[in-house]
Amino acid sequence: MKLRPLRYAAVTLAAALAAALGLTAPAHAGEPGLPRLNITDTYVTGISSGGFMASPLQVAYSGTFKGAGIVAAGPYYCGKGGMITGLIACGTGLISTDPEGIEQIARRWSAEGRIDPVSNLAGKPVYTYHGTKAPLVRTSVSDEGVRFYGDFGARTAYHDTDPAGHGWPTPNAPLSCGTTFYPFLINCGNDLRFHGENFTANTAAASVVREVAARQEATSAQIALAWLLHRGEDIVPIPGTKRRVTLEENLAAVDVVLDAEDLRQLDEALPPEAVAGTRYPEAVMHMNGR
Repeated sequence: MKLRPLRYAAVTLAAALAAALGLTAPAHAGEPGLPRLNITDTYVTGISSGGFMASPLQVAYSGTFKGAGIVAAGPYYCGKGGMITGLIACGTGLISTDPEGIEQIARRWSAEGRIDPVSNLAGKPVYTYHGTKAPLVRTSVSDEGVRFYGDFGARTAYHDTDPAGHGWPTPNAPLSCGTTFYPFLINCGNDLRFHGENFTANTAAASVVREVAARQEATSAQIALAWLLHRGEDIVPIPGTKRRVTLEENLAAVDVVLDAEDLRQLDEALPPEAVAGTRYPEAVMHMNGR
């Protein structure tokens, strides 16, 4: 591997290890704070019990939360304050959650000022996901949650066709789509970049990264991080890391020196417009204004 002076690599490694071991010192008043981020809106999301929390938060504080993502859960105030009703209606779906009654309660509480105006819900994006193999919360419960939001004019998107178990869908999940088991992270193939022609095109781009990596005697991940670091001081890669060996490998990317030919190849292979396929399903992209 071609190296440049370690510069801040040692400092970065020391800081990462100190943070992992809880050895970081308290911040002092004279130290610079975090960079100012352009956070424009606040959303809430959750799965199962977290989903049953997300919906009440979004409805009760609709002036604060601009939208919601609800996975395998039902409508606002589903149990109507009763444990037995909650267990039967909100989970098993043996009885209806009574959408009409819940909507009347929400309107009354809104008029009384106990929750934010329900009129705030109009046009707000709400994405609901429910798998056909989810065993803990019935599909009818999620159906009635979507209906609740729709009746108040929310901009709903309902993804209910995947053969998914009770879990959070994510492309790098360790469990297959229909599994209901810890850690409840399931891969249902929703990342369109890894399907059909998109997969072929993106694999071709990835092969360029591997080619540069072989020439540099580095890993593909190190080349990707080094390329991002070469693109400007305002670019800060944040790689996911579970193991210490991966942490050390990622940190070593700061010592990879990409020459003009390396950068030319990577720039040509990896322009944003060349990535085939969207990151999320069409309904979610539309809700994000894309």
